Amino acid sequence: RLTHTELAQPSIGALTAGMYRLLENAGFTADYYAGHSLGEISALWAAGVIEDKSFYTLVKARGAAMGAKQKGDPGSMLAVKAEIKVLEPFIKSYKDVQVANLNSMSQVILGGGTKSIEKLAAQLKAEGLVAKILPVSAAFHTPFVEHAHKPFAAKINSARFKTTSKKVFSNTTGKAYENNVASFKSTLTKHMLSTVLFKDQVENIYKDGGRIFVEFGPKNILSNLVKEILADKEHVSISLNSNALKDSDVQLREAIVHLAVLGMEVQNFDQFQMDYAEPVAKGNISVKISGNNYVSEPTKQKHVQAMSQITVRSAEPKIETKQEVVTNIEEDIEMTKQDRERLDKLHADMDSLKGQQDRVEQMLQQLVNIQQAAIAPFIQQPIAPLEQTAPPVAAPAAAPVQPVVESIPVPAPTPKPAPVPVAAQPVAPVVTPPVVTPEPPKPALVAEEQIAAPASTSTAANIEEMLLTVIAEKTGYPSEMLELSMD
Repeated sequence: RLTHTELAQPSIGALTAGMYRLLENAGFTADYYAGHSLGEISALWAAGVIEDKSFYTLVKARGAAMGAKQKGDPGSMLAVKAEIKVLEPFIKSYKDVQVANLNSMSQVILGGGTKSIEKLAAQLKAEGLVAKILPVSAAFHTPFVEHAHKPFAAKINSARFKTTSKKVFSNTTGKAYENNVASFKSTLTKHMLSTVLFKDQVENIYKDGGRIFVEFGPKNILSNLVKEILADKEHVSISLNSNALKDSDVQLREAIVHLAVLGMEVQNFDQFQMDYAEPVAKGNISVKISGNNYVSEPTKQKHVQAMSQITVRSAEPKIETKQEVVTNIEEDIEMTKQDRERLDKLHADMDSLKGQQDRVEQMLQQLVNIQQAAIAPFIQQPIAPLEQTAPPVAAPAAAPVQPVVESIPVPAPTPKPAPVPVAAQPVAPVVTPPVVTPEPPKPALVAEEQIAAPASTSTAANIEEMLLTVIAEKTGYPSEMLELSMD
């Protein structure tokens, strides 16, 4: 709501007065005083024509009068970037449109009926001119604010004015006020319905000797207009609050430094400045206190409750699924960085060990496949018996005859090796010397199942020794420490 006319005008007046009073107390003085629209009341106050109480009464009354709702069309305003002589032919086509502000050589503000302004804006844009309708509540400085003129004029007549030794230039005439109370009141009364001749005003101040222009109030609109009006002339234009997006305190101080460089005696303007103190050395555990450090009581309680619980995962003896058990503990448990690093390393080692275990299983499977491939040619043809080298062994009559064969050792069932780190490398087949078993002299064809069944004790021992030796070579563990029963 601060942008509403009834609030915006007294707010701008208060800010302008505060800025001026601050610099005045620091030694600032001016030779000429002028304003733009509402700013003319501030200029009369700064020059000493209007007292403090009357000043605040007038800016409030002006905002209330101009912001009051009225019947009918309140009018609109159009900003056009063009010279006045270019716009005059267009303006003559509309009876309810007139020049509200003559701001510079190339900036003119028009005011009038809303429909006429909208139509004129489209017409000017079609001609290639920059035209923008302003977001205002009424067509100021035109007959469309006649409703505000009468109540504001009454406030002017009741306010206390006095003469001054300073020169104050008027928007209405573009010239200096006559130094008498009647002139001040009559000119200010007509001001609301009259065109703002800011361009003429600045040019006349320059002709009278003004060279340094200081803008009091928000933004830098007037400073930019002065720069445009006096573009080819020697001058300085300073704004105390040029950018609404930047730090206002920094901008104010920079402007005051600029004035000091130009020779203006403005010292000790900051009445709230603190004495300089040497910074205190910070300790090793010092913490900067700010709003970020604050923790509300409900948040603290949530932290305490969260820290009083820990999630434990347990597995049933013969079930692979895991169940979460939430256990309350009285002491806070905190895992240090070193403990976490150890835990992460342990997990990595377990993953590596599992991978190595899988590779050992692959190697053993390859060994079995090689042995089976070596046996396959012998089980497809008859096997001739060898000469008997030992006395025959008596056997039951019903027992089947066993042939004498040159057998290839067949590995016994391979137990799962122990989970030890190994590197995946190809394993060469190991063949033990053939074992000759004395049998009766009658030959017979042997089925595949009969060959795979018998295995001598020495062959099984050799296979076990060979496997343990391979695992020992790959893992670095002594074979005496290894057993086939290990997981």
